[in-house]
Amino acid sequence: MVDEIKVEADVSGQPEEQTSAEQTDRPQWLPEKFTSAEELAKSYTELEKSYSEKSQAAQNDLNPFFNEYAEKGELGEESYTKLQGMGLGKDVVDNYINGMKAQSDLQVTRIHNEVGGADSYNNMVTWASENLSEAEVNAFNNTMENGTGDDAILAAKGIAARYQATQSPKTQEPSLFKGDATSSRDTFRSTAEVVNAINDKRYAADTAYRKDVEEKIKRSNVL
Repeated sequence: MVDEIKVEADVSGQPEEQTSAEQTDRPQWLPEKFTSAEELAKSYTELEKSYSEKSQAAQNDLNPFFNEYAEKGELGEESYTKLQGMGLGKDVVDNYINGMKAQSDLQVTRIHNEVGGADSYNNMVTWASENLSEAEVNAFNNTMENGTGDDAILAAKGIAARYQATQSPKTQEPSLFKGDATSSRDTFRSTAEVVNAINDKRYAADTAYRKDVEEKIKRSNVL
């Protein structure tokens, strides 16, 4: 006969095994001042929020000085005095300004190099101011002033490509009224070419294509 195993409940309080198990549930990496991982996470979240709020407040306090430098290219003695009172000595402020100027100069050099140098960039900007719409110019200026370095380079290369296209003889618009070599390539050379163009399915379905064909016929002397 198999003996029965009897389990007697400990009515005096919490079982020792359960107490021991609960003690081992606490992660070994958890700092002693926290009772659980959730408490640690909550504490660090609140700390991060507090730091973010203080950082934003500090940024707001410095905004007037950023604006002054952007407008005048320098800070006045009164501003240096106020910054000193905020724990930012003149040497610290000047080093920061010099560092920002160096980064700005480096970025300008990068942009110039991407479009063929400073002269090419200046010519491009002059062309853009005279030929692009106000909205396009404003968008370009906004990107150069407020976009990232990569955004500025991409914008400059885009405008440069459009500018270069106007400078290349092969992309100039052909004369519509002169029978020169440039326009001769944009005319029908025979009646057969005219018929083929009209029979193209795009002639009936595509208004832009049909208009191009009709304009090309006007420039031709085959009918």
